[in-house]
Amino acid sequence: MNDLGARHPLSIAHLVMGVALLGLLLVWALVALDLVAGTGLRFLFPVPWILAGVAGLLALVVSDRRALRAQRARRAQSTDPWSEPASSIRGS
Repeated sequence: MNDLGARHPLSIAHLVMGVALLGLLLVWALVALDLVAGTGLRFLFPVPWILAGVAGLLALVVSDRRALRAQRARRAQSTDPWSEPASSIRGS
């Protein structure tokens, strides 16, 4: 049974750089359209990097939780509480 369904692996580096690129594109568009000027630029330039970092951290936490959940499920399926250990079967 596959827990992931139709999902494919996510490259966190690609996600972070994509968010950063889109953020920089947005900042460039705001400056090019003269919607932001002066001191507004000082606060606007770090926003893409902060958003990219947050997206990367969230993706890392989500993927780690999924991997841990899948690992626990595999471990639960592989151990049978009713089976006897091999040492007691051999009589050792």
